[in-house]
Amino acid sequence: MKHKTVEITKYYSKFKLSLENRDINLKKNKAKKLRESLKKHGWIPSFPMTCFRNGSDQLTILDGQHRFSIARELGMPVKYVIVDQEFDISEINNTQDTWRLKDYLSRWQKAGKDAYFEIEEFMSAHPNLTLSASISLLGGQYQGNTQLKNKYKEGNFSISSKSRGKAYQIANCFESIIEVNDDAKHNNLLKALYKCFYVDSFDSQRLIDQCKKNPAMIQPYSKTEDWLDLLQEIYNHGRKSNRIPLRFQAEEAMKQRQCK
Repeated sequence: MKHKTVEITKYYSKFKLSLENRDINLKKNKAKKLRESLKKHGWIPSFPMTCFRNGSDQLTILDGQHRFSIARELGMPVKYVIVDQEFDISEINNTQDTWRLKDYLSRWQKAGKDAYFEIEEFMSAHPNLTLSASISLLGGQYQGNTQLKNKYKEGNFSISSKSRGKAYQIANCFESIIEVNDDAKHNNLLKALYKCFYVDSFDSQRLIDQCKKNPAMIQPYSKTEDWLDLLQEIYNHGRKSNRIPLRFQAEEAMKQRQCK
């Protein structure tokens, strides 16, 4: 990739922000520090914007859009170079300033990827879920799955009808338990429920009803295994015989999934 000489201009309209880049937030602390730096030192020539001629009269900013936006706000000239090859800015920035999961969500929504819009819809319907948890549930994988996260970052995330249905069931159950006791809003409860929902005989409505009848039994725990023990106790509450070994069944279900 060949770079040309650093050029300077205040003709801001000749530039266009890349849809593939992160959304601009000039209220963040990092942007505030950048603003103070530009006021104090001006635009340092050794850190120009990287632009690509997109076939029109405008230049697409591939890197440096925050500096550009602040310089435009301050009425300062911008400094830039034009490269002869377009590149995926998320790949480049991934080796520099860490992209958050939310940044990738916005990046692939701009590219028109339906699954990424569905993730946002899912989170709107279940406000107590994090983005990471939503990705895992909709992707049909246990949380922390590296391969799934990489697919998400690369824009290859997809949602099957089976994983979609299961995700909504788990999320709805999670929300129902939280309504009973807000102390249950814990990521490891969600992990425990994920395991339970892969037990064929598991009755989620029974669990929800039991939680509503016995709210005092719900206590926060830091480990998934402890949550499984608690869910098993609540699930079997009132049964003197034929108690369901829910934790054992859930862990066996996970082992079977790993073997597939």
